[in-house]
Parts: sequence; structure tokens; C-alpha cells
Amino acid sequence: MKRLCQGVLMSAAVLAMNGHATAEQLSANVSGSAGAEVSTHFVLYGTDVWAQGENWSRPSVFAWTDVTLDFGAFDVTNGVWFELRDQTGPLGGAIQEVDWYIGAGKSFGRVRADVTFQAWHYGPVENVLDVAIGFDDSDLLFEGFALNPSVVAHTRLSAGQGTVFVFGIEPGWAIDLGAQPVSLSIPASIAFGVDDFFMEDGYGYASVGLAAGLPLTFIPEEYGAWELTASTTYYFTDEDALGNPEDNFLTGAVGVGMSF
Repeated sequence: MKRLCQGVLMSAAVLAMNGHATAEQLSANVSGSAGAEVSTHFVLYGTDVWAQGENWSRPSVFAWTDVTLDFGAFDVTNGVWFELRDQTGPLGGAIQEVDWYIGAGKSFGRVRADVTFQAWHYGPVENVLDVAIGFDDSDLLFEGFALNPSVVAHTRLSAGQGTVFVFGIEPGWAIDLGAQPVSLSIPASIAFGVDDFFMEDGYGYASVGLAAGLPLTFIPEEYGAWELTASTTYYFTDEDALGNPEDNFLTGAVGVGMSF
């Protein structure tokens, strides 16, 4: 499966680049992922989109797939994301939203920079630009530990939509359970809006969570690396900035993903 995906993507890349890169140069630099997740809430930069509050009875299903071409000096990722829900959506059937995204990134030592353009289709089409910077602080504080700090500038490109800056950390570690290691992380973030991104500029929300991943090692390697995931996140949102039905609320999600 991996070789088939690489071959198809390699051929497309060669055609797109008018032959400036050889098949041998591209074949080893293709990776990708796909997955699906059932989530109790759809939270978009602090906004409880479906006004669920404390209600966990009407989850959304998120699905995605993407492909990355690594050219050495930089890499390019192209992907699509879907939301499905138990109601008729603007795009037909249970489909509520389809988002397409393409981005480029580069590492500078321990610093990673990414720029991503997104087109959100949910009836209208909304264009978004994300600029993200992350820092790999592995082993700097002490061996085997990292805070993984990051900042994202998320800008809605429509006039008057503004920008939100999200500052985050995600310390993580692995627990050895014999043949099945489990990865754990504690993602946390705080966000501030400017230029009328929220109803009031300034603090919008903070979040803290717990995420776990279990490799599905019984699936043969030729079908990709599979993982079962589960997470929970608690949001602290500002009433004047966001107007959610509940200012503070808990969410949960379970999913499965594959990478190659």
C-alpha cells in the first residue's frame, strides 16, 4: 500500500514539476496520513460551534487525509478535512463542512515554521491563513522531557474577520506496558484575538487536556502505522468574547489514524 501511494504521488509530482525532479529523488520523500474521530463537540478557536455546552449526546465525526512531499529544503502538505453530523448539512446528506488545505514548512535547527492556506466550504466559502512556529526543546530542561512550545497566528482573510494568536505547549511521554507502549501528552493553550476576531479583543479562551495514543501493532507494517487515540479537553472561555452557552465545558474524542 505504501509503495502504491508513493508511486502515484511521485508520478503526479514529476508531471507538476515538468520533469525538474527525477522519480528516484521523489520516491523516498512521500508520506501521508488519514484518520477519523468521533468528538462530543466541534470547538473552533474557542467557539462551541453547535452550542453543545455540557451535552455529549450529539457528537460530530471528523475525517481527514493528507499527503506530504519532502523536498529536503522544505516540505509541502496537501489535504482535506470533513465534518459529518446527524442532521442534513448544507453540502448534502450528513456532510456539514469540507475544508481543503495546502501548506509549506521548513525546519531551522530546533525551530519549525509552517504557512498553511485553507478554504472552508460549509455553504459559503471562507479562506484562512495560518502561520505557525514551533520549538523542539527536547532534553533542554532535563533528559527525556519537552514542553514543545508553539504559537499560531490564525487569520480569517475575509474583511473584518481579524486574527487570533494561540500559544500552546504539549509535554508528552511514553508509558511502557510491555509489548504495547502508550503515548501520553498534556496539551494546553491560551488564545488572544485582535482586529475583532472575537466580540471583544484580548483574551478569548484557554484549554488544557489529556491525550493518549495506542499503536495497533497487530496491523502489518505494509498497511501503514495505525494508532488508536483518545483525548479530553476542558475549555475556559470568555463570555464577552465568545458568547458560548457554557463558559467552561469539557469535551471528549476517540479516533483511529494511519500514517505511511
